Amino acid sequence: MIVNINISSQSLKITAGSPALIEKWSTLQVTDGLIKDGLILNPEAIGRQIKDYFDNERLSRQNVNVSLTGASYVYRLIRLPHLPDQRLREAIERATQKEIHLDLADLYIDWDILGEHDGEMEIFVTGMTRRAVESILQALNIADIKPQRIELASLALARAADRSDTLLVNFEPDCFDIAIISAGIPVTLHNILTKSRESNLQDQVMQLTDELTRAIDFYNLSHKEHLIQPGASLVLSGSLATEPSAAESLQAALGLTVSIIKPAIAYPPDFPASAYSINLGLALKKNSVPVTGPASGQAYRDIDINLMRGRKRSLARPISFNQLLVPAVLTLAAILLTPALIKFNDSKIQSALLKSELVTVIHQVNQRQMELEQDAQLQKTIEDLNQDTQKTQREIEVVTGKGDLYSMLQILIDCLPLNSAFNDIDCSSKLITIDGYSEDRADVISYARTLEKTQQFTSVRIALIDESGDDPATPGTRFRLIIER
Repeated sequence: MIVNINISSQSLKITAGSPALIEKWSTLQVTDGLIKDGLILNPEAIGRQIKDYFDNERLSRQNVNVSLTGASYVYRLIRLPHLPDQRLREAIERATQKEIHLDLADLYIDWDILGEHDGEMEIFVTGMTRRAVESILQALNIADIKPQRIELASLALARAADRSDTLLVNFEPDCFDIAIISAGIPVTLHNILTKSRESNLQDQVMQLTDELTRAIDFYNLSHKEHLIQPGASLVLSGSLATEPSAAESLQAALGLTVSIIKPAIAYPPDFPASAYSINLGLALKKNSVPVTGPASGQAYRDIDINLMRGRKRSLARPISFNQLLVPAVLTLAAILLTPALIKFNDSKIQSALLKSELVTVIHQVNQRQMELEQDAQLQKTIEDLNQDTQKTQREIEVVTGKGDLYSMLQILIDCLPLNSAFNDIDCSSKLITIDGYSEDRADVISYARTLEKTQQFTSVRIALIDESGDDPATPGTRFRLIIER
């Protein structure tokens, strides 16, 4: 018997059965405060609750798969040249560290090689915080369970839907899981916590509509060759999916063709498949049962991610800082990014380009949650969400050439001395951090003074001047300026 558990802040959803048929299911309510922001705060209480259910239902503990809804994670699609197996792990970890600003030692990461593109391997990499994974393992250990798989809820959702090109939403009272599938590959994954447990259905539909609109806009910005257009497919699942007003409101607001998920697995007539779509996605893992039936044949590329493997990998020696590729400082709580180019008009440095990335509010919130995991004293608030929204709006202004931030960046570019260039610019609501290099230390000092004289900034501080020349990618003098807006 295969048992699948989807854990959320409000419930434990459990299904059990043979590889091709759901036989038992139940939703166990979770006491408020035991699970928050995708982290099991009281593993002992959750573990006892799971143990009692397994004992009462006489369920097997030998084949258990788990997902945690609401947990923050990072993911990337990376490309690497073909490498021997003994070097592949190190190369993947280096490439992943280059793409994210989090320490890999704080994550359990796993990956799946999707295939080849232009002679390179295309690899899907994901990571979840150690605290989130270990809180699951602690709870399951109390329940005497050693899980076979721990998987992202969004990937389980994509497997349950089995579509090549679609927008997926798991609509639950406490969390929205969103996935955009393009050419059979998940290119956008998000989970968003609802603003308040007391929100009614209308409020939740409005929040989901806003989040989906942003997700689609940012996806279209970076996928112009494969846009999500009016009439595109939106597959809805979750406890709230079958509410008629929910589907109707989403269809009217977004102009998409909304349908309810129909996973290709057998189950009794009274089984609420939509509410257990994550569980069904876990059950449909190809090493358990092949995906067949009317929903299959859509060329969805099933991604094999198991954070239990990531846990084992994390026990190995971590990559040292000196082993990493040249670090990339990503903008704002660094997450799913969309590229924007800022050209600076220095007559002798015409080829220098600065890549500035945009982030969806949805994934900014997710990354913010991961940062909150570092400090148990901090709490996520509605004000954080509002600030993230305003922050993204400022970034949009940079791309469109409007707003105060764009004007400040233009000043930074115009004042840059000859024979100098930027490596990275990181902008927050209060600070602008510039990493760059110049041929002469005096030019760096002159640049800082020139910026101060513009009277457009509260303060300009030189945080670093490095003339060692150790980094061949940045010859001359490396510098860092921290500018208070």
